[in-house]
Order: sequence, then structure tokens, then C-alpha cells
Amino acid sequence: MLQGAATGFRGFQVCGQNVTQGKADQHEGLDLMREIPMAGKGSRVDDDPAHFMHKANLWPTEEEAPGLRTAFTAYADAMTDLGFRIMAKVDDGLRETCTQEEAHGIMNLPEMYDDPFWIMRAIRYPPASSPTGVEEQGVGEHRDYGLLTMILQDDTPGCLQIRRENGAWEHVDPVPDCLVVNIGDVLDFWTGGYFKATPHRVLAPRDRDRVSLPFFFEPNLHAPILPDGTTYEDHVLSKLSSNFADPTDQAQK
Repeated sequence: MLQGAATGFRGFQVCGQNVTQGKADQHEGLDLMREIPMAGKGSRVDDDPAHFMHKANLWPTEEEAPGLRTAFTAYADAMTDLGFRIMAKVDDGLRETCTQEEAHGIMNLPEMYDDPFWIMRAIRYPPASSPTGVEEQGVGEHRDYGLLTMILQDDTPGCLQIRRENGAWEHVDPVPDCLVVNIGDVLDFWTGGYFKATPHRVLAPRDRDRVSLPFFFEPNLHAPILPDGTTYEDHVLSKLSSNFADPTDQAQK
């Protein structure tokens, strides 16, 4: 089943279904999220089975992809543990470098991610169809929604880019046995820009497929992220609703 609002933004996504800044992205992938059982922790939508956080992941069958569900579940557990370890260092660093006044709003930071949500994508970028030298959008420029993103990518160079403050684009090519770690909106919000969310994009590869596995370590769904009371749940749902095209919409285009 193709993903969209009806599936809780989970499942398989065809090329062009993902949309960034109104333009179709050229990749396909499997989108997975932490499954939250009904009557979850403190939610105002605990009894709404239609809410995206209560939807089940749409895994391929064991016959279609032997061992994939077991491997990805173990990977999600390992990445969640890594997220906790990185955020512990972030918290230590903030306490050591910020004044008491600056740190007032973030002194209880660990309480905001002690029951973290997570999102994981397995993405294939097909080779660009445009002539050599013409950039094609694998994923358009954006910032990630949550706390941290840990990206496992294959050895294809020249695709992932970050935008520096001067507007210049810089490649973030694969380093063997390393993950790319990116800062998202929420850590930027919580620290008043002390840690800045990084604008980035992915260019379509030129002559072969590219595969990446980004894991998004998120705060608690109901953690407040802005002074007006906006929660992470509000924030991520608004992003998912605007950035992921509904399959029925795609069929009509």
C-alpha cells in the first residue's frame, strides 16, 4: 500500500510522491515510525485510532524481503540508544557553556526526550534523468523536524549537501564506517539557535542508484517546543501533512 495521510504517512513511497517546497522529489522509499499503542502517555488523542501515531507500520512480507523487519527493528533500537547517548553529551555541553539565565529554558531538556518518538526511512535515489551538469532534486532543500538525524549512506559521492550561512552548498560525502549526524528544528528551537538546524538537500546521483537510511531521533510527542505551547506532535504532523503528497492526489495529476 502506498503511504499518505490514511496510512499515518507510513509505508512505501513512489518516486515523486514526496514533495519539498512544492516540487516532487526523485526518490522512493519505505517510511517507518515508532508505533504508539492506544492510551499512550498523556496524549490528547489517545483514543483516536485514526491518529498517525497509532497507525501500524506497513512492512513488506517476509517472502518479499526476508529478514528486513527483524533487521530494521534491531537497527531502530540501536539508533534510539545512540540518540540518547548523543543527547546526553549535548545536555552536558549546554550546561557547561550556557549561563544560568541562558540555560533556564533547557535545564530540564532530558525530560523532553525520555520517551522519544522516531522516524526511519529507507530511500533509493535513481540516477538523474537530466543531462550531465543539470542538477536534479533527489530531495529539495529543507531542515529536519526533530532533534537529531543519524544518516547511514552508501558510498555514492556528490549527493548529500548542506548549505552554509553564506549560502554556499557543500558536499557531505560518505566516510567509511561513519554516520552523518544532523541537527533538527526542535534542538534549534529549544536552544534559541545555539544549536542550529542545518538546511540540506540531496541531488540525484549521476550514474547509479544511491541508498540511504536516515533515522530521526525525536522528542516526546507531547513535549512543548515553542513558547506558544506548540508540541512536537503539532509540529511534525503539520510537516508531514504538507511534505508528503497523498497518493490519490498524485493519481489526479
